[in-house]
Amino acid sequence: MRRLVLLVLVLPVAIFGAFIGALLLASETVGEVVVVHSRAADGGEKATRLWIAEDDAGTLWLRGKDGSPWLVHIATNPVIQVDRGDGSTVPMRATAVDDPATREKVHALMQRDYGAVDSVIAAMRDPDTSVPVRLEPAS
Repeated sequence: MRRLVLLVLVLPVAIFGAFIGALLLASETVGEVVVVHSRAADGGEKATRLWIAEDDAGTLWLRGKDGSPWLVHIATNPVIQVDRGDGSTVPMRATAVDDPATREKVHALMQRDYGAVDSVIAAMRDPDTSVPVRLEPAS
């Protein structure tokens, strides 16, 4: 009886852990993952791993959760460094775009590029709290 109770308690936790592990692994291996280096007002740096998508016009987009530290940083210091998947590091100007149509466009781009993994992550968050971020070359 004790083994049955233990099995009933441990098995769901193990399955959930395996699911989360697989999701994390898939999020790092599907599409391009970049590292965004942003600076806080006090000069501290934050390195954040994010997905990146390119629209038909060649504009690069990131997406983040409202209130994320890197988004707070770009509000005061929009110049960031982006480590691309090809090994290059590119200085960029990041601009958060507060527009529902742009948010939907970026969601569609991420869905196109990251497929089922994006769908699973989308099911675990409120898409209305996502913030699309346009990247342009820093001058």
